[in-house]
Amino acid sequence: MSSNKANFGQMILPWFICIIATIFYCYAYMLRVYPSVMEVQLRHHFLIDATAFGTLTAFYYYAYTPMQLFVGLILDRFGARQVLTIACAVATLGLFTFMSSKSLAMAEAGRLLLGAGAAFAYVTSLKLATLWLPPKRFAMMAGLTTSVGMFAAGFGDIALSKLVNTVGFVHALHVLLVIGIALTVVAIVFVRNAPKITTDALKHAQEKVHFKELIKSLGRMFTKPQMWVIGLIGMILYMPASIFLDTWGIPYLETAYHLTPATATKVILMVFIGWVLSSPILGSISDKIGLRRPLLAVCSAGAALMFAIVLYLPGIPTVALAALLFLLGAFAGVHPLCFALSRENNPIKLSGTSVALTNAFIMIGGFFQPVIGALLDWNWAGKVEHGIRLYNSHDFQIALSVLPIGLLVVSLLTFLLKETHCKVMFSEGETTDTGIEAIPADDGIAEAS
Repeated sequence: MSSNKANFGQMILPWFICIIATIFYCYAYMLRVYPSVMEVQLRHHFLIDATAFGTLTAFYYYAYTPMQLFVGLILDRFGARQVLTIACAVATLGLFTFMSSKSLAMAEAGRLLLGAGAAFAYVTSLKLATLWLPPKRFAMMAGLTTSVGMFAAGFGDIALSKLVNTVGFVHALHVLLVIGIALTVVAIVFVRNAPKITTDALKHAQEKVHFKELIKSLGRMFTKPQMWVIGLIGMILYMPASIFLDTWGIPYLETAYHLTPATATKVILMVFIGWVLSSPILGSISDKIGLRRPLLAVCSAGAALMFAIVLYLPGIPTVALAALLFLLGAFAGVHPLCFALSRENNPIKLSGTSVALTNAFIMIGGFFQPVIGALLDWNWAGKVEHGIRLYNSHDFQIALSVLPIGLLVVSLLTFLLKETHCKVMFSEGETTDTGIEAIPADDGIAEAS
């Protein structure tokens, strides 16, 4: 009986630990997107235009993105337990700072702290997945983590929207503050760095790497053309989330489709649902067929088409609009394959560093939030209501055009990818734990085929 309990515990513990990290990612995602449901209240509160609002939300990325250069190094050196606990505490402190802000500068400082803490969420989840789960589950877990995060953000938007309308944005954020405090305690109590070593893959993944070697490895990753291609594809493919969902989607739907805030929040939830359902499925399909490139090419083209229809054909019935947004999310849900590609292009012991570097490329897309705001202000027709600028659907069409154009470019960039066939790299010349030869060390850009 005790043996059965021990075996059951060994089966459950890895998933339990990974779930805790995934919940932190959900929390970090909600911290990133909450300004989208408070756009009007925040612009009234601070008396700011679209450019300033975009800049306020982007302060999250100003910390998050450059931190990715260090997240992997810190994780690979110190382990996930300590990093996850401290990161959650910092993110919670950032939320408290934002809630308490009496000035725009203090609110921006809060968003900066939020970004610094949240920077560790996704990469820590994937690091723990590398350590605790079989290699063949990695792409699925990457997709599942993204899906659960977006699911939480989507339904969190609805809940926060109701709370904001009922008690105001400051009191609504108290709920997130309590969650952050609870998560910090849970991470301290339950998360562990790594299981007992049982396979060659885990031996390599758990190998401690000195900072000097990590810095050199990070430098080598920067010189790999494949890492730049993967990062650029991931960045643009994620922009429907980092730009449209995080900030400008709900205002656009309210303006172009004349939806109420509550209806716009529910309709945009379809993007989250499509993303939630497709990410783990596409990850599993990719793992099963042993290919990354074809799925990225087809799905990025599909996302470009869906976004173009939503953007350039306003007046679509609400039901059809919801269906198109669902398909947009379903196609964009392929983006976690970029993390699998980055891991497979580098030694597994550097999985945290390689994934974090790719995440840094991806999150650069968040810097386009103030760019969208600036484009809105540039096209602004001069209409003002209650002291804030109002933008029409044409303004949004011009500003958001960077998204479908970028997604179309991504479908062409996939031809520069070199297919990894889902093989794990230990180091040059070594083999995977399945006996398959590791992927070559040649990191040149693949020829178009």
